[in-house]
Amino acid sequence: MLTEFSGVRAYTPLYEEQIKDYLKMGLTISAIRKIINNQLDSPISYQAFKYHINHNDELKEIKSIYRDENTSIIKK
Repeated sequence: MLTEFSGVRAYTPLYEEQIKDYLKMGLTISAIRKIINNQLDSPISYQAFKYHINHNDELKEIKSIYRDENTSIIKK
């Protein structure tokens, strides 16, 4: 379920929770977008999806925290 305003799509809380869970699992933005797009009538582009995540403070923070945790082995 999406709503549109000024050409930008806003996700309902249902998708926000799914996105949060997938970010916590360490899935990439691309993988999450594919999962979410399968639930939509009209798919969203990668750039629009990435923009949404990077401009939502809560999602951005989760992405940052879990990306660091999931890549910590590589950084050592």
